[in-house]
Amino acid sequence: ASADVTAPTVTLDGTSSWNTATVESTESISISGQSTWISTGAVTGAAISASGTSTLILQGVTCTSLTLNTAATCTMTTSLSATSLSVTQGASLSVTGTVTASALEASFGSTLTTSGAVTLSTSASINGATWMSPGNIVAPTVSLLSMSSWYTAAVQSTQSIFISGQSTWISTGAVTGAAISASGTSTLTLQGVTCTSLTLDTGTTCTVVTSLSTTDLSATSGATCTVTGTATVSTAELQSGSSWTVMGDVTASDVTISTGSTWTAKGAIAVSGDITVGASSTAVFSTPTSKTITFSKLSVLPQSTLILQPTPASTSGYSLDGIVNIAGSVTTYTTLHFVGTPYLQSGSTLTYDPSTALTWDITTPLTVDDNNVGIT
Repeated sequence: ASADVTAPTVTLDGTSSWNTATVESTESISISGQSTWISTGAVTGAAISASGTSTLILQGVTCTSLTLNTAATCTMTTSLSATSLSVTQGASLSVTGTVTASALEASFGSTLTTSGAVTLSTSASINGATWMSPGNIVAPTVSLLSMSSWYTAAVQSTQSIFISGQSTWISTGAVTGAAISASGTSTLTLQGVTCTSLTLDTGTTCTVVTSLSTTDLSATSGATCTVTGTATVSTAELQSGSSWTVMGDVTASDVTISTGSTWTAKGAIAVSGDITVGASSTAVFSTPTSKTITFSKLSVLPQSTLILQPTPASTSGYSLDGIVNIAGSVTTYTTLHFVGTPYLQSGSTLTYDPSTALTWDITTPLTVDDNNVGIT
């Protein structure tokens, strides 16, 4: 029969069974082998460790540490509060209530399921493990390494979230506050992001389902970023074959595309500073003609391409108000109205559809550098 237990240390080994009500242990509880511990009352005070193929079914735990390894299974029907939490070597932990801890670690094929809210005061480290969290997560830092999987609702991180290797992060709630970085061939599918920076590297794929708001967006080495809603950034920089696609409106201070990268914008474009398309890169503006494209300066550098193709197709055209400096190639499938100061440098090309027209104000004439400019 279950009973209350008070003891400094408790050890279960072999094929032991332990049925308890409340348990208070000031030092340690160690479960190993094929042992089973079922508690119907609160467990407090102990450093708890479990290994082997042991099974723990606990009502609620407040402890200094919880360590599970080597296929141990622990299920908690209420809440967990611990200074440190470690699940490793194929162990499994499931908590239906809230989790409060200083640090959380899951690694080497282990599985962590937290149905309630998770609050961490220092960090979470997931290394080759799976963390399923339908509840909200608050943590200063989170890192996913190797082939980790992380399924979350809302996530709030005040410092950083780092994703690497072949890791996967899928979030169905808002992500706020963090400097987010991802590398390797990791995959991120996020509901909506408000962060200080988003850095994507080395083949990473990031899809933001609603909106993205960040101070700095950086994508390099073949990384891909797709935003199905709006994007609000201070600076965006694409390098080394990376791509950025925005289905909604874009608001930015500066956008720079270089070294074989691609920027595709399908909504309104409002850049208060410079748009620079350079170094064998491509910008595709599919902005509907009912919306606007604004900037201070638009530069299309040598060996780079700007394609202006409104969706849906329209000949009503774009009005480009600002400095337009073309040294590369510009192809337009709609009327261009240069309100600012367009300048075609030597070696540049400007191609337009016969059904459209190129117009510019008489007060701001089109400047052609020399005869080595192609207009077709």
